[in-house]
Amino acid sequence: PLVLTSHTWENAKNERSHQDPSMAEAMLGEPSDVSRVLFVPDYNTASVVMHRLYQTQGQIWTLVVPKIEGIPDLFTLQEATLLLEQGAFRLDWACYETERQRAVLTAIGAYQLEEVLKASARLKERQVPHSVVYMLEPGRFRTPRSEHEKAHLAPIQLQTELYPNSVPARVFVTHTRPEPLLGTLQPLHTGRDQTGALGFINQGGTLNVPGILFVNRCTWVHILLEVARVLGMPQEELLTSEEVAALSGK
Repeated sequence: PLVLTSHTWENAKNERSHQDPSMAEAMLGEPSDVSRVLFVPDYNTASVVMHRLYQTQGQIWTLVVPKIEGIPDLFTLQEATLLLEQGAFRLDWACYETERQRAVLTAIGAYQLEEVLKASARLKERQVPHSVVYMLEPGRFRTPRSEHEKAHLAPIQLQTELYPNSVPARVFVTHTRPEPLLGTLQPLHTGRDQTGALGFINQGGTLNVPGILFVNRCTWVHILLEVARVLGMPQEELLTSEEVAALSGK
């Protein structure tokens, strides 16, 4: 295992000395069946992942793991096991009217999941049907570059279930920079007008996690703004005037 912790979203006292997402992005560029990059969201998933990786041979697992206390445990051991087996998992308890969903929100990273869940709560409040997906291993959803990568892909049935063709509006919120992530997930990209990605955009400073999320445009409010864009709806339907003003720096 290559364990990446104390990373860029957690640089409250050392400015930009903490790891930016470059290592995770570089390892995502390597063959996915050998170089497995996993974004661990909570304790139970970390437990399942560590148990499984020591049963493998000839693979390097890059684990992006938060270290700050207070990370919520959102997956049961059974769900964490399924998350590892599938590469992604829909949080049905966070969705709203999935059968009529208009957008798919996907989180890749622990802090990103928290923000997506906050955005999801507002969407439910405003009665916007949507689903929430956590993606543990993005490399299993790429366009395969070899037969080995093809064998390592998440099942097509799962991909279709999580990202149905009837729901082209998609927002990805990622620990990494958004551009490399969208490249990796090219098969899930439905075009710029309907697909959005938020992530690290090289903004830093001595800030806490919410501060770093804000300057990199990855808070729940920024997510709602992106949801409004991909759905072609006025932002005022999802955000208050005070929230719109905050996004404008007021």
